[in-house]
Amino acid sequence: MKNYKICKKCKYVAPYIYNRCPACGYRLSILEIQKEENIRAKFLRGDKIVHKELCNGAPLNKDNDFLIIEDVNLSENVYEIYNKRLDAFEFFDIKKIDENYVNTDDCLWYWEYYDAIRGIFDIYSTRLDTASYKNLYYDYDGDWDLSYEPIYQLGARLPKD
Repeated sequence: MKNYKICKKCKYVAPYIYNRCPACGYRLSILEIQKEENIRAKFLRGDKIVHKELCNGAPLNKDNDFLIIEDVNLSENVYEIYNKRLDAFEFFDIKKIDENYVNTDDCLWYWEYYDAIRGIFDIYSTRLDTASYKNLYYDYDGDWDLSYEPIYQLGARLPKD
């Protein structure tokens, strides 16, 4: 459509060489094609997400406050989401979910871990996201049997940046 002009009066599309509309004689304008907006999904299948408003340090329930991305349908611009609270699958607009939700791996959590060698549960005293916490104990994973999980009841926060 690059080599065409359009009549703004009658919407006639004419070859680029014409200056006046053959149908009504009105002056032609260069036809500009509006590109469709490429929507990219922020979340992937299997991601656990939480609403940004819940990331204020308030206690969270791991069974009710999180949604799980089951499928991403880019042709219809929707996520298929499993809602634990309702025990049902729902469809939501990609833009709406991307703007209002955050991946639980990106939230800052307090962490609890079990040290099998010492036989105790312990709490890490600083909020960290999942990747930072895994990197913290990366060197020890081979030597220690560490199992760790965020403490949902102490809530989550969003990073300041």
